[in-house]
Amino acid sequence: MERNRFIFYTSIFLIICAIPMVHAKNNKESIDLIYMKEIEKFSIYMEKKHKLDKEFIKNVLSSAKYKHKIIKLIRSPAEKKTFRKYMNIFLTEKRIKKGIDFHKKHMKALKAVEEKYKIPSEIIVSIIGVETFYGERVGNFRAIDSLSTLAFTYKRRSSFFRSELEKFFLLIRREDFSYNEIYGSYAGALGVPQFMPSSYLRYARDHDLDGKIDLWKSYPDIFASVANYLKEHGWEYNNKPLLKVKLNSTYVKKMFLKYGNSNYIKLDKNIIKKHIKSRIKDNSSALYLVLLDKNKLKYYIGSKNFYVITRYNRSTLYATAIIKLSQKIKEGL
Repeated sequence: MERNRFIFYTSIFLIICAIPMVHAKNNKESIDLIYMKEIEKFSIYMEKKHKLDKEFIKNVLSSAKYKHKIIKLIRSPAEKKTFRKYMNIFLTEKRIKKGIDFHKKHMKALKAVEEKYKIPSEIIVSIIGVETFYGERVGNFRAIDSLSTLAFTYKRRSSFFRSELEKFFLLIRREDFSYNEIYGSYAGALGVPQFMPSSYLRYARDHDLDGKIDLWKSYPDIFASVANYLKEHGWEYNNKPLLKVKLNSTYVKKMFLKYGNSNYIKLDKNIIKKHIKSRIKDNSSALYLVLLDKNKLKYYIGSKNFYVITRYNRSTLYATAIIKLSQKIKEGL
């Protein structure tokens, strides 16, 4: 009797243990099948549209590895944190001091870029500080793994990442990169300024005039590329990005109820005059009502330059962290 009971419970235990293994095997088989189908379609598309050898594309993508960790990371970005927690990540004494030292070290190159592009040097440094801690954390994911994982298996944004995978192949052709040696973020962002492949192709600049655009080691190229990105998105010289003003709180609540989940709302200047309790001294071509903390109704007026920073990362928290860090860096110079 005891022996039969032992055999029964042992059998149940082994079955339970086997379930995850079967699931994992089936999951791997389904991922492999998805990759096979997607690689075939993608390689045909690239050959037809860009005259890239289909077999080369297939060989590259066949070496790409699906990374479930990438899917987990992209589902929980820092921008989902509260205002206070987000600022505590990026406005540390360590990051501020490092930014001041970094700016002083690269002062000559930064000032040359600022003069050419009319972008404040502290804003450039702040973006690099938030993105990669001034070039120290550029990412340890192979770009081909990140982009293929997201393009082929992350349905929510597959069209975006499929486009970035396409641009990645055009980038390695133009810059003669070895696809196997390019590492970046889990989302496929590259180099010190964390440019997506499409941004690398469109906005990156060869500022040191050595015939190549290096966003990993050439700081003149890195600074100029960030500056050019902001300039091309409409940065307005000598305008503050964020303006702290007193607003009619009833009006603010009404506006954000009206626009639902939006974190910033473009405002009509006539409406602003009616509901702002303090005078705005700014020549910005556009003003935005910016909500930073929904729970405490923490809000500012953002200028066109605030909006431009959100083109780098579509987050009001990100833009605010960039601005506040840049202010601290400037104060310490």
